[in-house]
Amino acid sequence: MLGKYTGSAIIRYRVGEDGKVAVISKETKGDGEARHWFGNHAAIAVARWTFEPALHEGAPVAVNCAVKFQFDFG
Repeated sequence: MLGKYTGSAIIRYRVGEDGKVAVISKETKGDGEARHWFGNHAAIAVARWTFEPALHEGAPVAVNCAVKFQFDFG
């Protein structure tokens, strides 16, 4: 099904003080119904990530981030 579609997804997420990710939003672009697939699957992937927390003056802090996924099947 996805062999003929291209698109992208921008996932905005927050890395908490514990290094765990919470997805905030997703913005998708692409062909037809596939764009929903792109956003959903990119958000699932990002939600599984973990990080070393950011530090401010030696203490862990939460930070907002964004990542873009580009999909091109074919």
